[in-house]
Amino acid sequence: MGGGRLSPSLKPVCTTQNRWSRSRCKRDLLVVVALAAALHACAAPSPAPPTITTAPPTPAVIIRTPTNNASPDTPVPAPSPTTPATARTLVFFTEATDNSVGFEPLSKFAQKQGWQFRPAGAREVQSILAKAPMAVVSVSAELSPQQWITLAQQHPETYLAIFGPPEAGAEIPANLLFLGGPAGREDQAGFLAGVTAGLATKTQRVAVFSDTTTPSGLKYRNGFAAGVRYTCPRCSLDVIELSAFSEVVFAEALGQKYAALGADVVFAAAGDAGTFALAGAVQNGAWVIADNSLSLDRLPNSERLLTRVSLDVFAAFEAALTDFVAGRPRSGAEPLSLANGGVVLAPIREGVLEPLDLQDIHLVKQKLAEGALETGVDPLTGEEK
Repeated sequence: MGGGRLSPSLKPVCTTQNRWSRSRCKRDLLVVVALAAALHACAAPSPAPPTITTAPPTPAVIIRTPTNNASPDTPVPAPSPTTPATARTLVFFTEATDNSVGFEPLSKFAQKQGWQFRPAGAREVQSILAKAPMAVVSVSAELSPQQWITLAQQHPETYLAIFGPPEAGAEIPANLLFLGGPAGREDQAGFLAGVTAGLATKTQRVAVFSDTTTPSGLKYRNGFAAGVRYTCPRCSLDVIELSAFSEVVFAEALGQKYAALGADVVFAAAGDAGTFALAGAVQNGAWVIADNSLSLDRLPNSERLLTRVSLDVFAAFEAALTDFVAGRPRSGAEPLSLANGGVVLAPIREGVLEPLDLQDIHLVKQKLAEGALETGVDPLTGEEK
């Protein structure tokens, strides 16, 4: 008898027409209703006692720091990963204070965070760092890596991200990050270019112009070849060695030649000479992929630029500052790579590749960044492993 209602079979009804009989019937009805209410009260369950819950204790992290005077096993509350950074100013040290290449992305980042942004010369570093906690980015070579290490030690409340490698064996403070160095992942950039070329080609023939006299050029070339094999195992690959100082007219003629022979996607990473090789390939209708040395004003038809790959220190700076703001500051020395945002693949020209192809490229980027996929190229020498 849930809900406090009588079932239809227990509902008495007075249908007698006689007044006395109706009065008696009403009394009987009151008795029945009272009896039913009492039975319902007896059947209702007793209210459950209140449940008392105890919140689990806040987890602690055991931090072991050799220089800490406290016990090495002293529990320290885990820091919140969303704790905002104390910095409110982003200072960009550069040898040329009109360096607009770096100003734009860093200025936009500072604006997004609500920070002030200030370009400065490296000679102002002492006076600027003495004022307030801040974040510092530098591409200046006026100060040595050891000088930056000393400054980071003197200003532990300031976070510094510097372009260039530290000296071998240097002890790097926790608030200092060096980005760049000879182990940069041009092979990953080349691999992404090769993956894109292998998916874009219709003739199953592609070409690469590279300067193999440098480790960087070799990494681009071998990475590209590996990327093409990854997505187009049956593709024919034309490999043309071209010094960055080669005669540009000769380079342009070679670009025309290999595009005429059937290479419908051409990649170049060979400085000025590579740029002219791509210009020649475009004249014969090829799609071209460039590294960051390409000057678009030298390309007769920029609509044939499929994409470009590059090692971008400013993208790496932004990724490092993003981690800093999120409470995960990185330190030490990191070569530019996909893992730290230093390798960039520009948006691919719309309509050339299918959506599934674009998904495949995105998946390749993820796997390379996570280390689940290798290029097969030595990141220091550029030689194939």
